[in-house]
Amino acid sequence: MMNGIKVFLISLLIMAFAGSIAFASDTRITTMGGVESILHDNSNIWVLPQTITKYSNLLTGEIDSRSGLYSVGGNYAIGSGVLGLYLNNTDLESFFAPEVDDSIDTYDQKIDLFYGWDMNGTVLGGHLSYYGNSHEMDANNDKSIQSVTGFGIDLGATFAENLELAFNYKMVTWTYENANADMITEPKGNSEFGLGGRYWIEMSSSYTIVPYAGFTKFGEGIKRANHDEWTVSGLAINLGIGNNMNIDDNILAVTDIGFAYEKATFKHDRDERSDEENASGVKYPYFKLGLEAELTSWMDFRMGVSKSWIREFDEDNNGKDTEMWGYADTDLFLGTAFHFGNLDIDAQIDPKFLTRGPNFISGQSGNLASRISLKYIWD
Repeated sequence: MMNGIKVFLISLLIMAFAGSIAFASDTRITTMGGVESILHDNSNIWVLPQTITKYSNLLTGEIDSRSGLYSVGGNYAIGSGVLGLYLNNTDLESFFAPEVDDSIDTYDQKIDLFYGWDMNGTVLGGHLSYYGNSHEMDANNDKSIQSVTGFGIDLGATFAENLELAFNYKMVTWTYENANADMITEPKGNSEFGLGGRYWIEMSSSYTIVPYAGFTKFGEGIKRANHDEWTVSGLAINLGIGNNMNIDDNILAVTDIGFAYEKATFKHDRDERSDEENASGVKYPYFKLGLEAELTSWMDFRMGVSKSWIREFDEDNNGKDTEMWGYADTDLFLGTAFHFGNLDIDAQIDPKFLTRGPNFISGQSGNLASRISLKYIWD
């Protein structure tokens, strides 16, 4: 049981690390290798909320056919600021996992509100995120309740147009009681905060260097009625540097190299017994390469690749037993974009489709595009 919970919580650790400076990405960012930390894009608002001021009067929608995740919303210029409102569903990358009955959908009905404004050259921004679902019974023989509430806040500032910083905090709480109104499970300190930033250094009109860093610290736990408690606490650090190179007016090349460290401590407390285990992971280093080329006035081609060398450690029995893994991970991304006036359509192409072909030829199932986003900008 310890190993099963440990694997589950390790996945949360990795997701928590992603929330520091490289949390959100859209189709364009993904198809260029996941270089969200070093590229200007409207999806930057999910990590650096003040960047919304660059993307006013915009409507956007995105869907991932593999995970079923979607997001739809828009940014609107109001006076000297820009207001953003988004409706979407979410998953474990956005909030911690509450332990309630499967009959309640805990990862839907999410709303995000953004606002950014320029104060004499210093750009400020904020982001509020909320979701909540509940199911209650009020009968003579049934007083059960299941409710989940998640909340997040991001605050960011840009100084002198090139230093972008942000702070984020999020938490989740829930109530899970049986028909007698007795507690089944409850949260124990489920929250996370992070700091991140990047700095744009313009070396020439066609070449920019972008160092960046992120830090995340989190803790979460599940307490059960039988005095059985699971807790995990950890931190993640990310350091990297990338560049943007405009090879000509129609081709943008980006590269990113970085280092990531993640660590978590797992505890399982129950009557007369307590177990503790430490797990950590290191990416040393990771590389990301991306290319965006304008083929015609109405079509772009994108390609990206990411490579990570990963080392993981697991210590048990008060540090006496150590298990280690070492492996490499490589991902290839392909994408395209179509432009029709003020409307842009981005698509992430499944690389296997190029060898598999359409179903009526190969007989194999699969989608041409796994992720699609639409963006409309008005004056």
